[in-house]
Amino acid sequence: MKRVALYIRVSSEKQAKSGDSLREQEDTLNEYVKSQKDMIIHSTYIDDGISGQKLDRDEFQRLMTDVKNNQIDVILFTKLDRWFRSLKHYLNIEDVLQKYNTHWIAVSQPFYDTSTPYGRTFINQVMSFAELEAQMTSERMIAIFEHKIKMGEVASGSTPFGYSIKNKRLVPNEDAYI
Repeated sequence: MKRVALYIRVSSEKQAKSGDSLREQEDTLNEYVKSQKDMIIHSTYIDDGISGQKLDRDEFQRLMTDVKNNQIDVILFTKLDRWFRSLKHYLNIEDVLQKYNTHWIAVSQPFYDTSTPYGRTFINQVMSFAELEAQMTSERMIAIFEHKIKMGEVASGSTPFGYSIKNKRLVPNEDAYI
């Protein structure tokens, strides 16, 4: 039996609401394992609200420790961008996985194949575009916040206690006065 790790990640609340929810990913991965006759789940690793551009994800680090302890044969995730958004990190981790004879499967994207030169090159290109997309999203968010600040508008994710937002600006909430 192949010992399987289920890796699940979302980087934002928006992703969780738009179809890449933690529960949806976990259900998809569990269904995949049930459809296989030679897999048993070793553990599930969930990084909630953490960018795929970072390696310092707690559950990801726990997963890599288990790989290095030869406890994992296959890592399952739904899509490649749930695994990584940085080509450099992907390539470094791929070297580690090969060293420990651990493979991965993106169950919703079965066309990835690391066993051929063409497959590896294709994955490198896809990872380059995933990294570009993450960087462009970050730049757009910074530009939006800078514009809001320039216009005197609220540029935070939540309204501070004692304030309300009116016409995109913070105003003291009269009900909050003591």
